[in-house]
Amino acid sequence: MYKDIFTNLQQTQGHGRWEFEYNNIIQCVFPVGRLKDILPQEFVEQFNLLKDHLIGAECIPANSTLDGHIDHIRKSNLLINVSDSDAVIFHNNNGKLEEQVIAPGDMFLINTQKEHGSTNNHDYDYKFLTLNTKLSYAKTKEYFNV
Repeated sequence: MYKDIFTNLQQTQGHGRWEFEYNNIIQCVFPVGRLKDILPQEFVEQFNLLKDHLIGAECIPANSTLDGHIDHIRKSNLLINVSDSDAVIFHNNNGKLEEQVIAPGDMFLINTQKEHGSTNNHDYDYKFLTLNTKLSYAKTKEYFNV
């Protein structure tokens, strides 16, 4: 289901779509409320998504780097790996950068107010379905129970 949602988001135009490209990293983001007819109800209920939450599709191309950075708007992001292989990110945890491997179908909540990024040394793209509540990392962790 996650991979199908990711693919649909990549192909969807309109519906309040925002698109960003940074260091060859491509991300499109939508307000959940603008996708009522597109998102499966089961998915919306699974994550208790509200109309003002954001959902996105993010791709880190093969053999590319998303330099370490801190987001100034987002506070946290739930990453769901929709690739067929592991994806590797790095994030700041307790004052030091740590690598995190996210297996296909697994999720990882990242604190985007701390340094994070990815070095994709593989010959395949990393693909993430992203969920953003616009809440702090701690409140999002509690909200999604992750």
